[in-house]
Amino acid sequence: MKALSLNRHARGKRARLFTWTFLCVFLAVFFFALKGHSGAATMKLIKSAPAFEVTTLDGKIFSLKAMKGHPVVINFWASWCGPCRAEAQGIQRAYAAFKGSGVRFIGIAVQDEPQNVKKFMKEFNWGFPVSIDEKEELMNAYNVYGMPKTIVVDRQGIIAYERLGAISEDDLAAEIRKVLSK
Repeated sequence: MKALSLNRHARGKRARLFTWTFLCVFLAVFFFALKGHSGAATMKLIKSAPAFEVTTLDGKIFSLKAMKGHPVVINFWASWCGPCRAEAQGIQRAYAAFKGSGVRFIGIAVQDEPQNVKKFMKEFNWGFPVSIDEKEELMNAYNVYGMPKTIVVDRQGIIAYERLGAISEDDLAAEIRKVLSK
């Protein structure tokens, strides 16, 4: 009877050891699979950009679907937003730098008045199309919970980059170059 009890105890100990070993190996493989180039654990989800069609302030139609084959930069902003004002010149410079490379830009003003949007565009000399998301439909579709938010969509309509908060001209240019190189 005593030998049977020791045998059960040894089997239980081996089972626990096997379980812990399996768990450690699984976690190691899981974190190794998530490891990005920077050494940090990252995960890239492939997400299609929600399709939209808007009328820009100059009366033209901007359709994301029609832009397929071109990278698109979408910038959500408001004239009263301090960080939006801080990034505005850099976004215009990035637009000017990449204008001839097929990259399309669209500014989406949210929670703003048309006269303030136009004043902002003039102040920062924006040359790319801008629309106002009056019903906040795009804001909801793109999960904009703060501003500014910049999204870079690749040629296939996949969101390649998202940034909540002001983006520098250099960071935006680097992300645009990535989608152009694909």
